[in-house]
Amino acid sequence: MQTIRCNLAVAMWLLALAAQASVQAESPQATPLGVRQDSVKQMVEEMKQKFVQLYQALRLAEPDQAARLELALEQIGDAQIVERMQQITAQLDAERLDAAAQEQAELVVQLRQIIRLLTDEDELDKLLREIRELEKWKRQINRIIREETDLRNQSDRLTDKDKTLAGLDQKLAVLKDLIRQQDRVTQSTAQAAAQGAHKLSRIADEQRRVRQATEALTKSLQPPGPDGQSPDPSAPQEDQGQQGRANQSLQKASQEQRSAESDMAEGKGNAAQSHAGNALKKLKQALKELEAERQRIAELPPEHFEELAKQQDQTGDETAKLAQEMAKGGQQGEQGEQGQQDVASARQSMEKASGQLRGRSPDGAKQNQQQAINQLQQAREKIEEKLAQLREEMQQEMLAALEQRFAEMLRRQREVTLATADMHHVRTEASDTPKPLTRAQRLLCAGLAEEEQVLASLAEKALQIIIEDGTTVIFPTIVEQLQQDLQTASGFLAREKTGPYTRQLQRQIEQMLEDLIEALKQAQQQQQQQTQQQPQQQQEQPPLPLVPESAELKLLRAAQIRVNRRTAGFDRSRPQGELDDLMIQEVQRIRDRQEQVRTMAEDMYDLE
Repeated sequence: MQTIRCNLAVAMWLLALAAQASVQAESPQATPLGVRQDSVKQMVEEMKQKFVQLYQALRLAEPDQAARLELALEQIGDAQIVERMQQITAQLDAERLDAAAQEQAELVVQLRQIIRLLTDEDELDKLLREIRELEKWKRQINRIIREETDLRNQSDRLTDKDKTLAGLDQKLAVLKDLIRQQDRVTQSTAQAAAQGAHKLSRIADEQRRVRQATEALTKSLQPPGPDGQSPDPSAPQEDQGQQGRANQSLQKASQEQRSAESDMAEGKGNAAQSHAGNALKKLKQALKELEAERQRIAELPPEHFEELAKQQDQTGDETAKLAQEMAKGGQQGEQGEQGQQDVASARQSMEKASGQLRGRSPDGAKQNQQQAINQLQQAREKIEEKLAQLREEMQQEMLAALEQRFAEMLRRQREVTLATADMHHVRTEASDTPKPLTRAQRLLCAGLAEEEQVLASLAEKALQIIIEDGTTVIFPTIVEQLQQDLQTASGFLAREKTGPYTRQLQRQIEQMLEDLIEALKQAQQQQQQQTQQQPQQQQEQPPLPLVPESAELKLLRAAQIRVNRRTAGFDRSRPQGELDDLMIQEVQRIRDRQEQVRTMAEDMYDLE
């Protein structure tokens, strides 16, 4: 792949050099100008050969690049660049400098257009790249915020050691009381299990009170979230030491208590006793973990501040690396400017916090850590705003790009379908039984199979774009079916199957592409209508899906019709005797396709 890109770069360099040489040849000199112009013509001819070789190499590996090269070759041919350069050489040799210079100027414009065709980045690809980069930065910021929040909570516990220990002592007293209550519930459950369901139902109320007290203690142990106030239930407990693990044990205890309540209400004595016993074990485990946390804080050695400072340095280094990455992105495009300054400021706040931890000033460290968290949250908000803007732009570009791609695929598929029909007609011209292919026909058939595979690659790339959008239900499945059908048609042609069933499949591919193009046009019309609305009305409406629901329903109906026709076509084309491996696979594909239609219908129903 790297070799292909290098060769493409060389070819583009030749084209640029040809344009440059044409400009240089405008200066009125003697006969050597004709020699130089002729050498430019030779360069362009060599470049055309290079493009042809690259096109063959890129057809399967990078179909989009191949399509650009093909279009560039067509433009070189349509503009008759080589022929016109030969005429310019004759004009220069005849010293008709004005006419030669005018012709050269026109050629330079066309050559530069071709260079832009080869080098300009596809707008949709550019938007996708920017969105992926911003999403990656957002994930990194979220991770750093979690790390910094944990460091801030540790600094908070160190700020007033006596207050922290007193708080833990209070929670330990509550937990010990809960263990005593849960122990009574467990014993009562064992006794009531032998006396009947009516006894168990009374204990359920007591178990409920213990569970509610357990949940209240669990909430009080939950460390503050990034804002320093509200608890964050989604925070990763493994990063919060013994207190976090105690919190997890309490959560599991409350789950067991809830199960015990349910079993007691239903008169399931043995199950209730088991869950109540498990809840008691989890409470005792939480007690051990909370006592270990209290001992850890009470006996914190002086080097603990140094260890905490090292952790702060590590988080600061990660933040600095992200800031550099965002700054680099800002040099390449606007997306890097979103929040980069806030991330860099957060790094500075972390550096101050690290110094204060080494100076055993946890209160000052906590304030700087909270400031770093606030700055990171500001950066995240800016990234989210930019992401929303880019996604809106991407959807507009996506509709136009997909329609253009599918239209090009439809044009090429029609050519393959026609060539397949012509070949089959030649094979059956004098007999109903297809004649063996000649060597030339086999090569042509292999070329058709390869073209179907190229179209399948284009469909796969379109599918990746649609899946990334994630706003439609039916559309991505239809494109996936299109890709599969193109691969199937390629397999049939590779096995030299040019009969009615292959051609029916090719016509279905054409119809599928037409349906997709129609859906995309409908979506673009809907977007235009929304754009014409008042800004306030646009803000009140939720973002539109890529393709409207009415268009998706049409695609679903068309998909079912294709399954019906494919089933009937298979039955008509079914050969006598046992099926070969390709036809067995085709039966499975038809079965899978029907299942997909059913699933799509259910998904559409679930959205209503």
